[in-house]
Amino acid sequence: MKLIKNIQKNLWPFAAIKGKIIKTFHNNNSVLGECVRVNTQRIYYLSIIAIPLRIINIFLFTFKKSYDTLVLKTWSQGIVASHFILLIFMIGFFLTTHKLKNRTEPNKIMFALQLHQYNPKEVN
Repeated sequence: MKLIKNIQKNLWPFAAIKGKIIKTFHNNNSVLGECVRVNTQRIYYLSIIAIPLRIINIFLFTFKKSYDTLVLKTWSQGIVASHFILLIFMIGFFLTTHKLKNRTEPNKIMFALQLHQYNPKEVN
């Protein structure tokens, strides 16, 4: 019983944790717009690298015909399918960030690409 009471005393209450998170967030929100803009450019450049890699992987696994077992063939087909889905996502990221990479002010789409909640009051 004493152990449970000691553990409860040492734990931070939820309100204190929430307050620290909010304080930290408000201290850093002055650079939030700049971070979103830079990260959007990073997504653009990474998609340029990722698209050819996905295509190469698809071709490598598609044209290799020597499979010892049915399990290896199924595994290879799964790799091709997953890389094709990744290729579709990367093309979507590329097309979206290509339109947004030269913007000086972040918008809702730029925040959404980073899974960040958009709040117009945060951006100057």
